[in-house]
Amino acid sequence: MKRIYPALILVFLLISPCALQGQDDVDITGRWEGSIYLREMDLQIIIDFELDATGEYKGEVDIPQQGAEDLPVTNIRVDGRIVTSDLPNVPGDAKFAGVISGDGDTLSGEFTQGGEVFKYLLIREDPEEAARRQALIQENLQKIRTFCDSMLAVWEPPGFAVGVVYDGEVVFLEGFGYRNLEDSLPVTPRTLYAIGSTTKAFTTMAMGILADEDLLDWNEKVINYLPDFRLKDEYATLHMTPIDLVTHISGMPRHDLLWYNSPFSREEIFNRMQYLEFNEELRAAFQYNNLMFMTAGFLVGQLTRSTWEEFVEENILLPLEMLNTNFSVTVSWQSDDYALPYKYEGDSVVLTEFRNLDNVGPAGSINSSIEDMVNWLRLHLNKGEFNGRRLISEIELERMHTPHVIAGAMSPGQYKENSFAAYGLGWAVQYYRGNRRVWHNGGIDGFYTHLNLYPDDDLGIITFVNLPGNRVIDVVSYYIADLFMGLEPVDWNTRLKGIDTGQDEEKEDEEPEKEEPVKNTRPSHKLEEYAGQFENPGYGTFAVEYKDKELFASFNNMQSRLEHWHYDVFRASDDVWEDTKINFLTNIKGDIDRISVPLEPAIDNIIFTKKPDAHLYDPNFLSMLAGNYDIDGTICTVELRGENTLFVTVSGQPPYELEPYKGTEFNLKGLSGFSVEFELDDEWEKVKGLRFIQPNGVFEAKRVESED
Repeated sequence: MKRIYPALILVFLLISPCALQGQDDVDITGRWEGSIYLREMDLQIIIDFELDATGEYKGEVDIPQQGAEDLPVTNIRVDGRIVTSDLPNVPGDAKFAGVISGDGDTLSGEFTQGGEVFKYLLIREDPEEAARRQALIQENLQKIRTFCDSMLAVWEPPGFAVGVVYDGEVVFLEGFGYRNLEDSLPVTPRTLYAIGSTTKAFTTMAMGILADEDLLDWNEKVINYLPDFRLKDEYATLHMTPIDLVTHISGMPRHDLLWYNSPFSREEIFNRMQYLEFNEELRAAFQYNNLMFMTAGFLVGQLTRSTWEEFVEENILLPLEMLNTNFSVTVSWQSDDYALPYKYEGDSVVLTEFRNLDNVGPAGSINSSIEDMVNWLRLHLNKGEFNGRRLISEIELERMHTPHVIAGAMSPGQYKENSFAAYGLGWAVQYYRGNRRVWHNGGIDGFYTHLNLYPDDDLGIITFVNLPGNRVIDVVSYYIADLFMGLEPVDWNTRLKGIDTGQDEEKEDEEPEKEEPVKNTRPSHKLEEYAGQFENPGYGTFAVEYKDKELFASFNNMQSRLEHWHYDVFRASDDVWEDTKINFLTNIKGDIDRISVPLEPAIDNIIFTKKPDAHLYDPNFLSMLAGNYDIDGTICTVELRGENTLFVTVSGQPPYELEPYKGTEFNLKGLSGFSVEFELDDEWEKVKGLRFIQPNGVFEAKRVESED
């Protein structure tokens, strides 16, 4: 027995004892399944009756929703078709009283506990049908095991894990291959994988729980909950709702390189979103967007005065007994059973780096095992209840599984078995071979997840693999669905392997069209003049370094050598940059002052503006520049105000603020084409003079040494 819940209760039908007694006693041996009809819900129960060696009945009852198993049923009495019994381990003097139907297959009556009465109805399981069903399940499980072994050989991933929930029970939990190829460590049901975007449904469930508690209205304006919420599109800022955040219709393209491997915290990303370009209007198109899900999780934290992580752990993970699940790869590393991430490098499979997703956690940072994730499946298949505890209302759970927007980009239209795909709240929704399918996948460096629910078939499938781009778990997931739904399996292996083969053959048979640089060109500046720190208010800093007579780029802690492509365009050679080309731009003075980088394909290139040299903000350097300068008898004064702002004043004119530009040059704020350049000695220890650079000429001034 796992648990006893004092709220356990059942039913009464009016019975005429005289009419039912005196008949031959009915045989009640076997399994009986049905429900107790409570006020708030239907409570599923399963009772097994059998005869002991003395010819007396004994029984046990399971209550799956409450996690109760094998509770003893005692004082079982059969008088004709009347059946009564007690539950001694349930408080409140719990008793059954019911009557067997004329055909002997139905038992209905009442259950009393603590003075309350509730109806129940049980149906006897046909022993032969039960045996056939169990044999079929076992046959399916053996087929799955054999199939997975064969697919391991065909697809050659490092390893993968499979969990299956069917008819309310966990029926399959197994790992195949290795979580660590180098040390030959096997995949187990407890092996931790990064689950990627299947995290999103945890975020929407958190929001649904808040909606149950009247802390969140799906159709309220986000800005009313988060006063600092700002987007570049004003209409979207003022009208975005929580449901817009989690259905990918914000109007903003992905902008994934704002968060991917970024040094920014979640709150910093939230504040930088106001500088990101839109390419659609709010609710005009489906565009997958991780930043909006991050915002949804940020909203959960703000509404609960905690964090997304704390709320999800307390209200979802702990009640589901998902004790091995965490929110950061840094926690996974402390486990003794976690999968390593791999990637394809040509025809080889090699280790890759873990990707930390803490800053965008609500969109994809959870790490879990199939042992934990099957409880997540059970919660959804059981309409928001787990072991007798309701975590979320049926209304809110159904909202998650209901289509809200057509997701054309996610529709595998080339296969007749799949209908168009829609998007619910953190879930894709479609039909597979006529069966409703609620699903999501998740991919991040080194890992791929495929999660499928077939609610009408009481079937859930969770699969992990530590090699993205390897389709083995797609093939396995479809195969399992076909088996348990009694369908002739589609040969997804040949189909999906054929796609890979076809692509490879096409690459071999046809010379791919390559982008070629313009020949016989060269950079317009010395290489060292391309170096610098380039800034964008949304994306942050893009650094270009001149080292060993070469240029190197660095963005979000990702580095690459830059190769000259043509003119002032350079190509990033490292694989992670995927052939990114950086265009260096010049201003009217001929100086390189910006770069144009294709970081978001749905919009124009992102522009980064060159930052002035750091020494131009150094108070010690600036104080050295302060003083008097003589222009043909006219004195001009340079003074330092505050810690790092210079002003220049020419006799008879107002003071002008000097804005750092480059080297020793400052622009006059508000005056286009006017600047001041200081002349220093070779050691940069002494100021010799300055030059006023203006549209009408250059005017030199000598430093006037102060008299001590």
